[in-house]
Amino acid sequence: MNAIPVLNLFTQPQCSQFDPNDWNILAQHWYPVVQIQDVTTQPQQVQLLDVKMAIYKTESGEIHLVRDICPHRGVPLSKGWVEGENIVCPYHGLNYNAQGKCVKIPAQPELTQISDRFTLTKFPVVEKYGLVWTSLFSRDE
Repeated sequence: MNAIPVLNLFTQPQCSQFDPNDWNILAQHWYPVVQIQDVTTQPQQVQLLDVKMAIYKTESGEIHLVRDICPHRGVPLSKGWVEGENIVCPYHGLNYNAQGKCVKIPAQPELTQISDRFTLTKFPVVEKYGLVWTSLFSRDE
């Protein structure tokens, strides 16, 4: 598996059950999180090393894995839905594209410049052996 850039470096969750030294080592490896056949356009929650993630497939068939929290109000994105190539937050309807960037705020349709604060934490996705693999820190095999 080749290194795939992660948009934001991820730190250990505050309520983690892992020792910080162990977590830093474990977070560098690749893990399977779900079978490819189980990923649909309905986002679902998966967890890796105490990190909750939302996994979903866009209408084009591309699989995405993001931190399961909307940066606007903290609502789980796994409770949302997919519209085309975007994941939609169930609370205020913010739309996030494949790069994790907020591209639409329904309450402010005239807004053309959306703050980078509304960007999802994305994780790398590799489909291999019928499984979806990811790493909290993107590195070579």
